[in-house]
Amino acid sequence: MNEVPDEVKQYILATDAMTRGRIAEQHPDVVRKLEQPSTRAGMLEFLANPSAFSAGALSLATGYLAYLGHAPAAAEAPIVRSHLLHPATPVRLKAYEYLLMLYFPDKNRDAMYLLLQQMLQDPQDQVRAAAARYVESTSTLDQFRPTLARWLDVAAQRGWAGGDAHEKIERMIHPK
Repeated sequence: MNEVPDEVKQYILATDAMTRGRIAEQHPDVVRKLEQPSTRAGMLEFLANPSAFSAGALSLATGYLAYLGHAPAAAEAPIVRSHLLHPATPVRLKAYEYLLMLYFPDKNRDAMYLLLQQMLQDPQDQVRAAAARYVESTSTLDQFRPTLARWLDVAAQRGWAGGDAHEKIERMIHPK
């Protein structure tokens, strides 16, 4: 079993550069430890454990997914994909972002489209809005236009009209 060193956990959980800098001063080898394959393996072991779905693990699961997402690997996708079912929105969002980076832009376009469609069906507007931003910032709008047009109707039926995602998609489909 691979363990993630405590100072690496602190570094991952730090929310600002000053705190990360202080941790790096106290533990000069923290970045080296962070980049070790055994640390990555430890993060994946944690994420594969059912305890990663507990409320107490929210910050760590979010942080690990964010870090791992900087260099996504297809072999890790099954573990990450399981977090698309996480009850916490920030964790689901980081899992989606990881997988989008894995598939972007042309590595697996079909998987990317399916993932974006799944994001658009998420119960939280934050995730749906992230999908809309992703479509807007990439060259996928033309391919996604029919889906997004239909999504506007579905969103209205589900009571999602007026949310950030709805507004972004409305502007993309019906520009003024």
